[in-house]
Amino acid sequence: MEILLKSGALFLIISLLLAWLLVAVKFLGLFTRVFVNQKYLLSAHIDYIFMAILNWLVYHVVGNAHGNEIMAWLIIGGSTLNPLLFLIMSVAPEVKKTPFSPFGLFSSFSFSLTTAGYGWAAAVVLVG
Repeated sequence: MEILLKSGALFLIISLLLAWLLVAVKFLGLFTRVFVNQKYLLSAHIDYIFMAILNWLVYHVVGNAHGNEIMAWLIIGGSTLNPLLFLIMSVAPEVKKTPFSPFGLFSSFSFSLTTAGYGWAAAVVLVG
């Protein structure tokens, strides 16, 4: 379960890098042809912060005593992919978002990982 601490640290670093990228795009006018939607870039930045906090929270609440490596990897997978969806939309906001499009399927996979991992952690806390 210690991997949740390390992944949280990595997500925080990614979020800090995205913050500086957002400054470069929004205020310096750099990379504007690549990141055409600043709102989604900001969303990715914030979502990686949330994922860092959630990973650390699960580590401290569930802990090694009740945690499971599979649960941890589900959480990490979802925590990695969910903010990545915002990054994709910051580059290609016109991407087809229908349920069976590649983006829609990727979103469903990401949400499923996140739901399974964090749902499992919540169930561990509820059951005790």
